[in-house]
Amino acid sequence: MPGSDRPQSLHVPKPYVWPDGFERVPREEWVDRPIDDLARSYDRVRRHGWYANLDPVVEELRAYVHPGDILMDYSGGTGILVDRLRSRIGDLAIGMLIVDASAKFLRFAVDVLRGDPRTAFRLLRYLKDAGRLQSLEEVIDPPMLRRGVDAIACTNAIHLYPELDRTLASWSALLRPAHYVFINSGNILDRNAASDEWIIDTTVAALNEVAERLVREDERYAAHRAVLTDRARMAAYSEYRDQVFLPPRALSRYLESLERAGFAVVSRAPMHCATETRCSGVLWASSLAVQTRSRADGRSSARSDARDRPLTSVSAPRSRRRGPGSRRRWCRRASAHPGRSASAP
Repeated sequence: MPGSDRPQSLHVPKPYVWPDGFERVPREEWVDRPIDDLARSYDRVRRHGWYANLDPVVEELRAYVHPGDILMDYSGGTGILVDRLRSRIGDLAIGMLIVDASAKFLRFAVDVLRGDPRTAFRLLRYLKDAGRLQSLEEVIDPPMLRRGVDAIACTNAIHLYPELDRTLASWSALLRPAHYVFINSGNILDRNAASDEWIIDTTVAALNEVAERLVREDERYAAHRAVLTDRARMAAYSEYRDQVFLPPRALSRYLESLERAGFAVVSRAPMHCATETRCSGVLWASSLAVQTRSRADGRSSARSDARDRPLTSVSAPRSRRRGPGSRRRWCRRASAHPGRSASAP
């Protein structure tokens, strides 16, 4: 079975020293499965213009990470974000841990990235009897849990989490004090978005309406018109669509959940991504940077000064503009994350 068709660099970066006892590639059966065609097809969307929405996150991460850091890419899929970040950081000695719930996607990422000693992979399995995904604590080795990670990225995925509070709490438990999470999503409702700015689910609903109208009015699709009057069948389609595209939640819901999990939002920005179709308007996505709160003893993380330098906007005025069509808001709060060592390597 052929491997992935994504171009792979022949250059092998310098080794990254992972915590003692941590296995980059777990000894699990999914690692040796053949590459799945679904994963191969999904990975090709990295070429689509929509994925330009990763570029701001990549640049934020490039400016933020330091040698020796570990980044966790949560819902990292086939490794698209990590691959883009690698092209921007060169040989910088950081660890990049990709975590995902799809064995097919993660298997593809292993095929593309396992030759880079800075990458590692973990699968979150669905526990059918418990009705949930495995937690980070269940899949990440104790040495990594004790150390913690220095940054978390979550791109184009947070809107898919039905148990948002539990997911964010697991991030907070693993992220070291006063360190950052970088989030973007194309499916967050914001009442400040303009009327011609659509999120993913808005486009899905609009395309569904267009498809129904074509079936009703275009003779080429006359054979399918009976389906439109079959209420049970149409209801089943609608229910399945809502399972794939969860009903969108307001931005305020995410901000509240982040605060409950122990994070303070330090920046927020809408990102405008031009469509590649003839549809009017643009796709709207929200970008967030959030920080774990400081230690209970009043001392910040040992490297918090360095963390402030790349993100100079953290201390910017509340309504400072960042260019046409973009705005950010900043806030900081101090609280506690007891029991986590800020001086771990």
